[in-house]
This record gives sequence, structure tokens and C-alpha cells, in this order.
Amino acid sequence: AGGCDITIVNSQIRAGGWAIVIKGGGDVYVDQSEVTGQEGSVQILGGGDLHASGTSFKGRRVVQGGGDIRDGGGNTWTE
Repeated sequence: AGGCDITIVNSQIRAGGWAIVIKGGGDVYVDQSEVTGQEGSVQILGGGDLHASGTSFKGRRVVQGGGDIRDGGGNTWTE
């Protein structure tokens, strides 16, 4: 095991690169937020999960080496 857990609620994340990067087994919980990245919205490398509900994601998503995107409903995904 490794990584840490973080919760993001009612937030706007905008990035010139990747908006959210999860590495090494951390879990990220996103609720009622907007996530936008020029490179992509979510990148999961080497484990870890994204748990999302009621959130707008703009930008591609990449999962490599394990991990998962767990959609709790009400999300929109635009690449």
C-alpha cells in the first residue's frame, strides 16, 4: 500500500498539464467540481483510484499500471 487520500469538493481545478495525477496507490475523491487540464483531466499511474460524482471533467483520461476510475454518477467527461 502507499499514497494518500485526498477529497476535493465544490472546486475548480484548471491546469496547463494534467489536472489530477494519482500515483502509487493514493485515492482521490472528487464531488461537485470542475476539472480541466490541457494535457488531460486525470492520469493514474501505478495504482490508485479516482472516485467521482457530480463532476465535469474536460480533457483525456489515462490509467496505466493499475488503478481505476470509479464513477459514482452525475459526471460528464469531455475529451
